[in-house]
Amino acid sequence: MKNMLAAIWSESLKVLRSQVFWLTFIFIAIMPIMFGLMGFIQKNPELAYSIGSMGSGVTLNGIVDWTSYLGKLYQSVAGGGMIGFAFVASWIFGREYTDRTIKDLLALPISRSWIVLSKFIVMFIWYILLSLFMFLIGLIVGRVINLDGLSVEILMPGFYRFSVTAIITMIISTPAAFLANYSRGYSVPIGFAILTVIHFIGLVGLMPYYPWTFPGLYQHAGHLITASWIILGFTGVLGLLGTFSWWRYSAQT
Repeated sequence: MKNMLAAIWSESLKVLRSQVFWLTFIFIAIMPIMFGLMGFIQKNPELAYSIGSMGSGVTLNGIVDWTSYLGKLYQSVAGGGMIGFAFVASWIFGREYTDRTIKDLLALPISRSWIVLSKFIVMFIWYILLSLFMFLIGLIVGRVINLDGLSVEILMPGFYRFSVTAIITMIISTPAAFLANYSRGYSVPIGFAILTVIHFIGLVGLMPYYPWTFPGLYQHAGHLITASWIILGFTGVLGLLGTFSWWRYSAQT
């Protein structure tokens, strides 16, 4: 347990001392701010008229109250979260290879499994902080632009749907950790994350069985079919086990 706590503390320091940690919060705040700007213009049509074509595009988004604005936050964590969370996973694991610190890490008198587990714990804490920060920024922006219809009856179910969508997105990011180790860097997992966002699986009716569509499906409908939940769990476990196995059985040097 002492080694485990030491590994978590070490990983936490790496993250907190990195500029990447703080930049991810800027990235995750962009979408709620952007949607808030759209909502502000929607509430002030004279501004939409003055900015021409941009205003016309904003009007189509229909952000007129808290219900519609929260819907945009669900979309933000479902879409942007897939890329953002995959980037976090690839950075936590991939940086050891790109910075050439993997040999030093393996030389420590700590089990490889403890090292991997500590990285996953820090990774998921980072995910949770990013998700909460996005929702908090969304609340602040919504209040600033004075959207109508805010109530506990809307906010609490909205936070629940946002949270579940974020958790689903976190789970499907675990394969990115494995890919970061397998490719020994960032590019492959980030490229994979981008490909999972740009997909055409819906054209053949397989969205309930393709895990990278699950955040979008849940944020839209508020539920998934049983098979989707099973596939989601399998995907998350596969990413975790794949990463643990890679560190345990693969030559890291």
